[in-house]
Amino acid sequence: LLGPLVWLVTGRWTLKTLLKSFKEGLSRQRLWHAALLYAAASLVFAALPLDLVVSVAELKEKSDLGRLEIMPDFASPIAIVKPVALSVLRVIPLTLLLCFVRGIRVAIVYSIAFSVLCELIQVPIFTRTASLFHAMVSVSAVIAVGGLYQMKEAFAPILRRPSFWWSLGCVSSLGLLAVVVLKAERVVNNPVELADRWQRFFGWPMAGYYYQAEFAALTTLVYKFIIFTWIGGCFGAAIASNGEASKKSRRITAIFLMLLIAIAVEVSQIYLAPHIPDAFDITVYLATMLGSSAVVRRLRQSA
Repeated sequence: LLGPLVWLVTGRWTLKTLLKSFKEGLSRQRLWHAALLYAAASLVFAALPLDLVVSVAELKEKSDLGRLEIMPDFASPIAIVKPVALSVLRVIPLTLLLCFVRGIRVAIVYSIAFSVLCELIQVPIFTRTASLFHAMVSVSAVIAVGGLYQMKEAFAPILRRPSFWWSLGCVSSLGLLAVVVLKAERVVNNPVELADRWQRFFGWPMAGYYYQAEFAALTTLVYKFIIFTWIGGCFGAAIASNGEASKKSRRITAIFLMLLIAIAVEVSQIYLAPHIPDAFDITVYLATMLGSSAVVRRLRQSA
């Protein structure tokens, strides 16, 4: 019942803001509405799956399960990589958009409020982990992005270099592969098991998500979209930083690299248990990177 009721209140605003994001006109106005939509979508995702705590006993149970934390368990650093990465990557686009359309001070204030609100929303959501540490990481990322944006003139020569964006995209891709390897429990070397995993690799599209709870599958997809959007954006910036004469060859190179990354991430999971490889995910990764690359190139052209 809550979904339709919320849509009755927010639906008209959401559609108007979405249309204004694509409306012809000043790029700053479009980006402002895009920032509003991005913040709203992030807050909605933070509230999912809406399994609200309705009693003190349930809140205590959530606390006992470690879902209300001040600091995470640093004994297992791999376990905190994903939420920390999300905390950082979640605020970078919003802070940059707000810096461009509203100035650095407003951007920092709004983005810090957004970071804190994202964690507060998760307090009454039983499945979610509300963490003071994650909020601190987000706030630190906001301040860092604001500081770097303030020094954009000094960094401009570097940011205009295609080699910087090529390197950043490749390093990010290698970091992703490293996380995939480190999160594996064992290397599969049994021929029978390998043959079975190769067969499942070419099975039904996205079959691996059927073995997860709905919210866990959604969260996994969101993390993947964020990561591959970032990688595609780096390659898009690399293409846009080149002269017109070299754009075609750079675009072909970028597409080849993105395809190679998508294949490497999924094929490596065949040999790393308990990862569930899926050939269809390659198309999802590639489409995400191509889409974000195109958006970044468009923004660079209109800037």
